[in-house]
Amino acid sequence: MENVFQHSQPQSVYRQKNRAISGLMIGLSLAMFGVYVSRFLDRPGPGTLLMSAIWPINLVNFALMFFRNRLDMSPAGISVRMSRTIATSWTNVERIQMLRLGFGIKSDIPCLILRQPAQGKLWLATVGVPAELKGRVIPLYPSMWERMFGLEEELYGYLRANSVIRNELSVPIDFSAITQRQIRFAWKLGAALFGMLLIIYVVAFMALRMF
Repeated sequence: MENVFQHSQPQSVYRQKNRAISGLMIGLSLAMFGVYVSRFLDRPGPGTLLMSAIWPINLVNFALMFFRNRLDMSPAGISVRMSRTIATSWTNVERIQMLRLGFGIKSDIPCLILRQPAQGKLWLATVGVPAELKGRVIPLYPSMWERMFGLEEELYGYLRANSVIRNELSVPIDFSAITQRQIRFAWKLGAALFGMLLIIYVVAFMALRMF
């Protein structure tokens, strides 16, 4: 495997879905941070200090989602950039298969299995991965990326071109079905997180009123 990974042209870039929402949340986070800093300057207290600290964290999170998260493919190879980046050439890809990944709640994710550990470390690639595959997994999370059908077609084209899967033996993973399951799960998780945040904000608001 080459010591330095570089994409060749042409290069396809797939951004995270719903970037418009992340952009709106960046603006909201900035506005709410300004509001609570102003309140803290007028009436210093633990409640306003806590809320002033929460919104910059939200700002960083949404800014990373908006500007950094991307998946790149080219004839040279593939790279996935989230909190950190993992990249490899197609010649280092051994196969594509489903793996159960996640923290407490696991789900089946299509993953590229590598022959040798790739450059960079993607923390999501270590959650639930068997010990023998540590550092050799690139999870694809098809529901995360825009233009999913184009991504799927291009991915399988490169895999076949590099004899990772043979035309007569390949059984394409159903990205559409996986995406639908992941979207349903994401909505449920998002609703749960929204409810938890709402409770936290209500409690913080009541604390501000009391103190």
